[in-house]
Amino acid sequence: MPGSSPPRTSRLGKLPRCATGLTGLVRFARVWDGEPCPVADPAATATRLDEDTQTAYDALTPAGAELDPQRSAGLLAYNDSCSHRGLSHWADRFDDAPPLVPGVVNVSAEWVLKGVSDEEAAVALRRARAELVRQGWRVTEYENAAPNRTLRVTPDGSGGVSVSLRVDAFDGDRLLVGAYAEWARYPDGTPLDGRDRPRLPEPLAPAQLRKWLREGRRGRPHHGWRAAPSACTAVLL
Repeated sequence: MPGSSPPRTSRLGKLPRCATGLTGLVRFARVWDGEPCPVADPAATATRLDEDTQTAYDALTPAGAELDPQRSAGLLAYNDSCSHRGLSHWADRFDDAPPLVPGVVNVSAEWVLKGVSDEEAAVALRRARAELVRQGWRVTEYENAAPNRTLRVTPDGSGGVSVSLRVDAFDGDRLLVGAYAEWARYPDGTPLDGRDRPRLPEPLAPAQLRKWLREGRRGRPHHGWRAAPSACTAVLL
């Protein structure tokens, strides 16, 4: 009608547009600040990685191998490479010593076997690959020809902190077994050591060889000896 006011637009009709704008802001914030790290208890992560390396040992069944304590790192939590994420920290990539993210660590478990010949390593890697695949691990890298013998696997599945497991032959008679978790933020109140790193439990794997050392036995376990099947399974945190 002449002189009548134009129809008023309902505010409800504007809500979808506002919601779209908020979604865009959230996405931009994630790109700008970076994806947040998952939160995980470092001690629990270390225990599970230790179990994963035990799983690898039981799959390898390296007869006659010994643990090499001097070259075994054990369970570690470190933040030496946990740099900030996101576009807001893009310039940090060009810094020789970029600032580290406080409260975020990588957790790993590593130990070394000695007395494993190249021929034994080749057989052990083939056996481990088949057994870990049977248990549900996914092979991401495999090379089994001298001088490069390596196996990389990850648990099949998703969710939680990503985990990887590796076995490498080196120095002619050594096998390195390691399990690694991605960066994760530890909860407030996590016990720290003297270097302000999370306290971790003592490693147990490979249980059979650590027991051998604790009992003070000398020499190599005899070649007819085999590891007992492990009850450990591959897990995601």
